[in-house]
Amino acid sequence: MDEQERLGLPLFISRELDQSTTQLEQRLDKMTRMLTELQGQLQATEEAAREACAANVARRAVRVARGYVTRAAGRITRRR
Repeated sequence: MDEQERLGLPLFISRELDQSTTQLEQRLDKMTRMLTELQGQLQATEEAAREACAANVARRAVRVARGYVTRAAGRITRRR
């Protein structure tokens, strides 16, 4: 005896309930898969953003260093 028979539900309601439950479970599975995929995409986006930020910081550091070297070279050439 299954749960629906114990509840005393008519057979047609039991079938509808089974179908609705199955459909809801399928939708939940689909949503879970979509969320998992979106989490993966979000992680990839975050990593790309971190890498881009690191690249920007590195570019800025190179520009600053280039400025120091250029100024130092100018001072050295003026002294000679």
